[in-house]
Amino acid sequence: MAMPIYSYINSRSVEYITNYSVQMNSFIIGITLYLFIGTISLVCDKEYFYNKVERIYEKEKKNNSIGNNRDND
Repeated sequence: MAMPIYSYINSRSVEYITNYSVQMNSFIIGITLYLFIGTISLVCDKEYFYNKVERIYEKEKKNNSIGNNRDND
């Protein structure tokens, strides 16, 4: 009985498919890690940025209140 053409895969094709699969898996893992690390760094940067802005805002508010008190004296 003859083997159907579509079910016949030679060793070179299997090797190509395996290499492609490994490369795609490593690519997907790389993209996932990049997005995960990027998300964490964005969250940390956001917290740092908010804290920095909060300190600047409080400093300006204190300076303005001191300046306003001088004007009122």
